[in-house]
This record gives sequence, C-alpha cells and structure tokens, in this order.
Amino acid sequence: MSLNIREFRENDAAQFLEVVRYLQAYELAIYDRMKPVEAIGSWYIQTLQEQCQRENGYILVSELDSVIVGFATIFTKVPQREEFDELDFTYGLISHISVSPQARGLGVGKQLMQACEQRAKDAGCKWLRIPALGRNQQARAIYEHLGFEEQYVVLEKCL
Repeated sequence: MSLNIREFRENDAAQFLEVVRYLQAYELAIYDRMKPVEAIGSWYIQTLQEQCQRENGYILVSELDSVIVGFATIFTKVPQREEFDELDFTYGLISHISVSPQARGLGVGKQLMQACEQRAKDAGCKWLRIPALGRNQQARAIYEHLGFEEQYVVLEKCL
C-alpha cells in the first residue's frame, strides 16, 4: 500500500470528481440545500481553481496505489468575512476535505489535514480554519481532536 499526497493535475479530473460526488451525497443527507450529486461536474474543479488563484490555494489529492481516494483544498490568504467590525486579517482555510469509503480508517484524512496545515504554515498563516455543517458531528469531532476550536458560530432558524 503506497499513499501519496500531491497537487491536483488535470488528468485527475474523473477520479477527483468521484470523491467530490461522494462528499456531496454525504452532505446532502444532512443539509438539503446542496446541489444534486449528478450536477457536480467540471465546473466544480474550475471554481476551485479560480479560488486557488485568488486566495493562494492548492487542491491536494491523496493517492492510494495510484487511485485517488481523497482530496482537500487549502487556501492560504483568505480575507476575513464574518467579523465585519474587527481588524482586517487573513487566515488559512481548509474549505473541503473528503476520503472515499474504501480508504476510511487508513489515515488518509489525517495526512491530508497535516499537508494542508503545513501549506498554511509555509505561507505564513497565523490561523487555520475549517468549516463543518452543524449537523456533521463526525467531522466536528475529528476537527476538534486535531486541535480546532469553535470561533464563529452561525445559528439558523427555518421559517
């Protein structure tokens, strides 16, 4: 078993989108305002690449024996958006992370998180953030285990 984390390449698109669609299906089950799985296509990759250019980011993929089994996106120059009355600052953001079912429990997610954290450190980030859906208790528990703490919480009421 050979695990490798590297930057996304254009010829990764088909395998990459399979992992993205898995994440989309998982999140759609707990948050009903997501696009349908079948709507996820090449536009998704283009959108991430454009954000990478704006916010000094990277799309990382995890390969297990030459098959993409996970991915993460890290942006290292994200301007603060929620804290409107505070000082201007930038931070690192892991905006997406997913591991395919066949690679769960093999340390793929942890290695992706470590790679993202290293990219953020190398870019001089002082803070690193990762969003999670409020109902995604599994992800929140993993992130807290890795040292993340709640900093900004948005509560919502359905009307």
